[in-house]
Amino acid sequence: MFNSFKDKLTYLGLSFKREILILFALNLTLGVVMFVLIFFKVSLIIIIVVGCMLPVFNYLYLSRYGDEIRKINEIHNNEFISMLPYFEMFIANHNNVYKSFQMLLPYASEWMFERIDTLLKEIDQDKSVAPFIKFGNQFTNLIFQNVMISIYQMIEQGESNIALLQFDYLFTSLSEVLYRERISNKQKSLDKLNIFPLIGAGLITVILTFAIMSILGDLVNVI
Repeated sequence: MFNSFKDKLTYLGLSFKREILILFALNLTLGVVMFVLIFFKVSLIIIIVVGCMLPVFNYLYLSRYGDEIRKINEIHNNEFISMLPYFEMFIANHNNVYKSFQMLLPYASEWMFERIDTLLKEIDQDKSVAPFIKFGNQFTNLIFQNVMISIYQMIEQGESNIALLQFDYLFTSLSEVLYRERISNKQKSLDKLNIFPLIGAGLITVILTFAIMSILGDLVNVI
C-alpha cells in the first residue's frame, strides 16, 4: 500500500522535510556524543555501547511510522465493520443502497464521512461498479472490495432476501478476517518486543568481551 517512506508520511499527515530534519538532528546529536567520548578518550566499552545505540535508535524511530499506519487502518476497518449492521438494517427496512449510505453519514467519523460522501457523488456520475470498488480499495483487505461488490449487486438485483443473506455471509467473513488480522498484528508487536532482550544480551556480550580484553591487557602490561 505504501511504497516509500514519503508515502507513509503523507498518509499520516506529516511533513517530509520536518521529519527528516528531526531524524538528522537526533543522529547528529548521537554523533556529537560519540565524538566527545572519543575526543576525551572515554572507556572503549562506553563508546561501543553508544555506537550500537545508533542503528537501534534509527530502526525504532523509523518503524514507528508503520505502527501508526497499522493503528489508523485498524481504526478505519473497525469503523466500517461497525457501520455494516446499520447499513443492513436500513436495507431491510426497504431503503435502497444509495439512501442507506446517506443514512450512515450521521454515524460516521470525519474520515469515513468524506469517503462515503465521495462515494455518493461518484455514484451520481457513474452507475457502474467502479465507485464501489474504489471505496473498498481504501481499506487494507480485499474482502472489503468483495463486500462493496455485493452491495453493488443489490442495486442490480434488488434488495432481496437472497442478496441480504449473501451480504450477511460476507459481513461475517469480514469480521473473522479482521479478527485474525488483529491477532497477527498483536503477535508482530510482541515479536518486536522480543528484539530488546536480544539487543541487551548482545551489548552485554560485547561489554564483557572488551572488559576481559582490557583486564588481560592490564595484566600483560604488569607482567
